[in-house]
Amino acid sequence: MEFLDVESSLSCRMNLIKVCALCLFLSILIRAGTSFAQTPILFGLTSEGGINNQGTIIKINGDGSAFSVVHLFEQTTGFHPVGSVVKINSMLYGITAHGGLNNAGTLFSFDPQTNLYTVLYDFNGPTGTFALFDNFPSLLSRIDGKLYGAAPNGGDYNLGVIFSFEVTSGIYTVLYSFNPFYSGSPYGSVIDPNDSGKLFGLVYSNLPQLYSYDINSSTYGTEYDMPGICETGIGSMMKLGNKLYGVGGQICPFIFSYDLDVDTLVHLYEFSVATDGGTPTGRLTLFDSQLFGTADGNGVTSRGVIFKTDTLGNFSKLFDFPMYLPDSTSGEKPLDLMLAANGQLYGMTHRGGLNDYGVIYTFDPITNQYQKLHDFAGVDGMSPIGGLTEIDSTVGVKEINHINFSIYPNPVISQFSLIMFSPLYEQSLIVIRDIFGRELKKIQLARQATHMMIDGSEFSAGVYFLTLENINGTLTYRFVKQ
Repeated sequence: MEFLDVESSLSCRMNLIKVCALCLFLSILIRAGTSFAQTPILFGLTSEGGINNQGTIIKINGDGSAFSVVHLFEQTTGFHPVGSVVKINSMLYGITAHGGLNNAGTLFSFDPQTNLYTVLYDFNGPTGTFALFDNFPSLLSRIDGKLYGAAPNGGDYNLGVIFSFEVTSGIYTVLYSFNPFYSGSPYGSVIDPNDSGKLFGLVYSNLPQLYSYDINSSTYGTEYDMPGICETGIGSMMKLGNKLYGVGGQICPFIFSYDLDVDTLVHLYEFSVATDGGTPTGRLTLFDSQLFGTADGNGVTSRGVIFKTDTLGNFSKLFDFPMYLPDSTSGEKPLDLMLAANGQLYGMTHRGGLNDYGVIYTFDPITNQYQKLHDFAGVDGMSPIGGLTEIDSTVGVKEINHINFSIYPNPVISQFSLIMFSPLYEQSLIVIRDIFGRELKKIQLARQATHMMIDGSEFSAGVYFLTLENINGTLTYRFVKQ
């Protein structure tokens, strides 16, 4: 009898231990899921509207809550902001097309913690202007501590310039003036795909081409001529592997890749304007080996589309912005998409919505579900012409600035890829842990890395956490091993 009591007691204790272990497992999963899906904080620009009708900086949570206007643009400090703000350390940087001392626009900084707006530089004719302010420019931050950009106007021939700006000293330098003998009017942003000091960009008028500019040798080069109106580059490019990807062609739009090793440009997909959409002017965004983008017109409803393609040109249209009620207020003329840390895509439209002033929306890249988050009303801004930018929303954890990554495939079967959305400028460490926090693997990630293959065959089936660590902080994502 005594023996049976002891056995019964042991059985109860074992069951209690199992229950406690299960509770611990579930609590870790819940915390991990909450951390992964934490609501992002987003900032964006509207080119018009606000009390001064000269544009606003807006802030919104990724679930549509807490929308606010955090800055009103005005004549003396710059108005009609263009493109998207870029996040560097704890600050946001951007450009206005008009206003300032010379009424030629400004380069500004904005502190998202204090809402302090500061003019860093006043543009003028010889040093570049953004009078053609619908070309989606954004600044590029490099490891040398400078900002780089391309202005579509101004310079020696009023065909635009490539410039740099050193934040610490406030020194602005014109690196190159576009001229009628080569090409002119750059479109979008420059990119330094290998962090080598060789910038790449697109120009769309007077001999359209994909160009390069070597900062170290001060040399301009034509990488690829885009003959004819069907090969006009009209967006910013992004890098994946050894290739640049972008969009072009206002009359006959296409998606292209450019091989940096062999200097060849390939049309991956040519749009059927009536169904696929037309004028894809923004930047492509990577999610799980697929490139997502928008076309701001045409399609079935002539209001624009969201699409995706793989690197081989297998194209899918995912969403037509609706024309008719009850969904006709979803927006029109979509702009740049950005991928937030919660795995959702976010964007704005130039027009449409309840007031025809544009909207903010989110799009789920897995379920293809579209959700409108905010209708611009004029007083809070109108007619954005760029994308949104995410800032850190994690309390007590310092983020790795402007870095997000994707694990593909997830769930993992054996090998999987770690894909960086922008190059890392610091030596970084990858740490893989199990649900109990035990370190299973450490891998050094080199500077400027954008892609790494990791062997996951040694892990048993279950849930794991991959953490990217460097001197700026950490980012942790969850993955499942099958």
